[in-house]
Amino acid sequence: MRGSRVRTKLRVRAELKFDVMRVTSKGRVTIPKEIRDRLDFQPGTDVEFVTNGKVLYLVKTNLSRGEKLVLRMRGAAALGMTTDEVLAMTRG
Repeated sequence: MRGSRVRTKLRVRAELKFDVMRVTSKGRVTIPKEIRDRLDFQPGTDVEFVTNGKVLYLVKTNLSRGEKLVLRMRGAAALGMTTDEVLAMTRG
């Protein structure tokens, strides 16, 4: 049939819930208990902040113990010296 339009109804079954929280002067935000429980956010859970334009996603990470250690230590040995200076110092 020429010129006819087929319309399809799409139903989105997303469970969207909006909780408004305030960022503190220290930059902290409380994750509501209902969300923490549903997504199994326990004390000490590592998270990543992912941005997309003006949207911020909080993503639970699954880092290994070694990966966490590397992230924690990254930049800790910054001495402000070049590699040649460090080698000269260690070789005496």
